[in-house]
Amino acid sequence: MKIIKLTFLLAAYLLFGQLMAQSPIVSDVSIAGGEVKISINFHDVFSWKKAKFISIKTFPADPPWAPETHHELWFEFFDKGVVDWFQFDYVENGKYEVIDPSNVEVKLFGRKKIIGHFNPETNLLNFNSLDYMPFFQVPKFILEKSKDLQIWQEITLESSPKEYQWPEGLTFNFKLDFKDNAFYRVRIKKD
Repeated sequence: MKIIKLTFLLAAYLLFGQLMAQSPIVSDVSIAGGEVKISINFHDVFSWKKAKFISIKTFPADPPWAPETHHELWFEFFDKGVVDWFQFDYVENGKYEVIDPSNVEVKLFGRKKIIGHFNPETNLLNFNSLDYMPFFQVPKFILEKSKDLQIWQEITLESSPKEYQWPEGLTFNFKLDFKDNAFYRVRIKKD
């Protein structure tokens, strides 16, 4: 009976949060094996700055017994206006310029310019004939629970995720306390 009540409360909060159009929004909640699985949509707008792209295709690693690797593009992770391109066991870097919201021009040191095209329908970046998935850094957020929607208690996560695949949002689990029924919310932490 407690699980049914908790599920109802979580579902009601989920619906209420969507009607209020809060940002971020808890987009999905499920309970299994004593854990709550929560998905959050941060409603981040696509931006090249601080975006990380990971190739869908994998490549053999060196040494051969190591797991296969992906190519990665990092925009402004280390320096403003700089892109870093990780391939196998080396990194190339250079400058980039946003042509329009879907196209970026990358000038790697010692190479010709490469135009990357981001397809908003598939959410994939095509760069140097490879498709890449976008990842964004997880904003600092607080997960809280309440019995009465007035007093909120912060929930400490065992491991806090660092990035999520855009625009999918973030999904994580935490242990469920079966003693109490509770409402849950997510707030962006202001520095």
